[in-house]
Amino acid sequence: MFSADQAGNPAPDLVTIESIQLSLDRKTVTLNIPSLRQDLVQTSLGLLPGLPDIIDTPMGLVMAIDYNLKTADGAEVKQSINKTIHRVAGDEATVKSNAHASHMTATVVTSPGNQRTSAKPKEESIDLINAKVVDMSSSGITLSYDVTEIRMKAGERLVIRYKNKSEMSHNVVIVKEEADIQPVGIAALSAMADDFIPQNLNPKAYSSQEQDRILAASSLAYPGDTVVIEFTPDQAGTYPYICTYSGHFTMMQGRIIVDP
Repeated sequence: MFSADQAGNPAPDLVTIESIQLSLDRKTVTLNIPSLRQDLVQTSLGLLPGLPDIIDTPMGLVMAIDYNLKTADGAEVKQSINKTIHRVAGDEATVKSNAHASHMTATVVTSPGNQRTSAKPKEESIDLINAKVVDMSSSGITLSYDVTEIRMKAGERLVIRYKNKSEMSHNVVIVKEEADIQPVGIAALSAMADDFIPQNLNPKAYSSQEQDRILAASSLAYPGDTVVIEFTPDQAGTYPYICTYSGHFTMMQGRIIVDP
């Protein structure tokens, strides 16, 4: 997670809420945040060699809202809401769906990767016999795994059980080498329909022999889900693993170190 105001600074930005409006049915709260602008949401990684067709893909903004309210009967309600914002009211896509939208109002648009089709958390399982099992998780809004280094031997079977304790969707994707992190992460920005796992890297940007950068990938883990990923390397080396959901790859990384 990086600052939108200070490029390269790995820290969040505080924003001022100018006003708060409660709808007539008392079910919707609208926050007026003047500093939340569409140009910030559309920040991309800029011109990158060999990536002509996906350089303009916006990475989105991660917003955290903590609230502490009292209901009409005096009950206390506390929660932290974390969402990735891809559009702000006033941009072309939002205006088409709401001609009366104000450009000063923050509209959170949730991508398919944040929507669960079932209310029950997913918990995948796999045969663990003769496997090296590593339990890993993420929590809060920090874009990181709690395990960032795994050591094993070539030919050993590795099973990672990833528990998503955070309020954002994540996954675990193992790539061949360090040079694959950025191409795979950027290609994933355009792979929303495939749960942010690039099925094919851009053939205009990469030759055919470079399209097999991903060695293994978990399914998308919604908040509360547990997913598993299996990996059996046949050669010694260092294999990075990243989260490819919505630009998280810049921060959510780890390394699998395989000894002979």
